[in-house]
Amino acid sequence: MSAHGRSKAKDETKAVAAVRQMALDWPPPAPRLSREQFLLGVSNVAALRMLDDWARTGDQLLAVCGPASAGKTHLARIAAEQIGAQMISANTLGSQTAGAPKSSLVIDDLEHCGAPLDLLALIEGVSLGGGRLVLVGRGAPIEWARGFKDLETRLNAATRIALVEPDEALLKAVMAKLFSDRQLRAADDVIEYAAARLPKTFAAAEAFVAGMDAASLEAGTGIGRALAREVVANLSEAPADA
Repeated sequence: MSAHGRSKAKDETKAVAAVRQMALDWPPPAPRLSREQFLLGVSNVAALRMLDDWARTGDQLLAVCGPASAGKTHLARIAAEQIGAQMISANTLGSQTAGAPKSSLVIDDLEHCGAPLDLLALIEGVSLGGGRLVLVGRGAPIEWARGFKDLETRLNAATRIALVEPDEALLKAVMAKLFSDRQLRAADDVIEYAAARLPKTFAAAEAFVAGMDAASLEAGTGIGRALAREVVANLSEAPADA
């Protein structure tokens, strides 16, 4: 090959690598979070029914908790539509919630709340103003209080919806939805293979689908059983807290 040919081939290789890197860095499409897209496993059916019951009552405070990727934000979006609430992140407490009382609010990511006194003030302000408040996060609500007893009392008194990890049937449905959200086609045998071998957690399903997306782009192959075997093996070798 001539020097010109080698240079051209090198440039083409760099271009392909750049395109692959761009594909890997490009964020996936936003998940669909409508009520119709909320996957109805046994526990989720109960959670949705509890949300509907709470929305019909005059109760002002609702806590939605559960493990990572369990559908808490999805359920919160449904709640926000039902009660006509604005949805914000816990890390904006104080900046976006100053001047309570407020109308109805949904606050996500309470496990990252660094302002428990602002949260307590917001709960009291919304209560006085006749609004409604939905608090959403990982773990038990009492953990969001960061040891403040008055806030613990308020959180313990709230109506609570606790989402739990999926059974295998719901795990398969979650993976199918995650593939669909990324506009990827995965055959049933790919999902069956992964569901039988992955931990029965929403986080594992999310990691598997994200891994399949990245690996298929990197390898330039489709979403198939061989790739699933490789991704599951890689996830199995990852540190437990990854």
